[in-house]
Amino acid sequence: MVVAMCVCIAATTLALSTPVDAATAGTISGLSLTTQFTGADVPNAMVSTAQAAMGDLASNDLVGFEWTFVANDLTDGTFTQTLPVGWTWDTGSAGFTALDSTNSNYVSTYTVATNTSGESVLTADISTVGTGEVGITIPDVDASPGSSVANGSTYSPELSALDGSGTTQTSTTSTVTVVNQTESDVSIVGGGTATQTSSQFDFGDGNGAVAAYATSYTIAVSAPATGNNDDIGAANTTLSLPLEISDVLGPLPAGITTFNYALGSTSSLPTGDTASVSCTGTPATNCIITISGSTPLDLTSGPYDVSTNLLVPASQVPVSGSSSIASIANTVGAVVGTTSGFNDRRPGRRYVK
Repeated sequence: MVVAMCVCIAATTLALSTPVDAATAGTISGLSLTTQFTGADVPNAMVSTAQAAMGDLASNDLVGFEWTFVANDLTDGTFTQTLPVGWTWDTGSAGFTALDSTNSNYVSTYTVATNTSGESVLTADISTVGTGEVGITIPDVDASPGSSVANGSTYSPELSALDGSGTTQTSTTSTVTVVNQTESDVSIVGGGTATQTSSQFDFGDGNGAVAAYATSYTIAVSAPATGNNDDIGAANTTLSLPLEISDVLGPLPAGITTFNYALGSTSSLPTGDTASVSCTGTPATNCIITISGSTPLDLTSGPYDVSTNLLVPASQVPVSGSSSIASIANTVGAVVGTTSGFNDRRPGRRYVK
């Protein structure tokens, strides 16, 4: 994990005469909220190491906080930190293990709830074990802004703590600025072994209908995947139409000079939207698929699939022993500039048929 450290200033203030639960006892002092890191995957497509050090955080990346305080005979001290709408707590991070534990220094439980404003509120109940003062540190309380969070929006983190004296203390740390942009991804689903067709096919080359091998695969337009951190820095995206997808076949195996490329099902497209294909070259290995229509592609509801069918004359497929063997590689991608946000987060991936 690449961690960008930032110089963070924590500030603590006091507010008196807060009502407390009858079970709350003891005191809290020295409350401090600090930022451990801004971005667990830095540098990335949106944020450099220098930008992270200044508080910039790509959407779907993590920021880590640390809680520290001194507790004296504390029973049911309440600690609260709230995230803005669109942010989530990473409850798998180490801090949440520490907030749900029993050890020689303290006993802690926590809850995460959404308030009426849609914010995510983390509340921890902490009691010390034994008597006297004990210093407590809770590291790696991590959080992440989702793709719905607006580019340039800010989060000013604040931790509050209520003890038995009725005193609410607060501590703040450096402001975090969310950075993202519209993003999309083009990929292939399925494909693989070709099979000989049950009927002959006319390739239009003057040889009439002949035996053929066929394979099919689906080209998907979607939001960047959550795996491999592809979605880091991606904002929720809606693609206006028309848009164009390139599908470049080849290099073709020796002997294959003829094939037929056609589109199949487009049932996942919005009602009324259509797809067409045009291939150029000799042979025609450079194909452009155009998706048209009046309904934009909302990638929060995708993926949107276009299936393809590729046929090759059986006579042109190399034979090894009793088996016909040939592999056709292709590369799909967005034709950048056809519509805003259509930029293929992982371009250049090749697939083998």
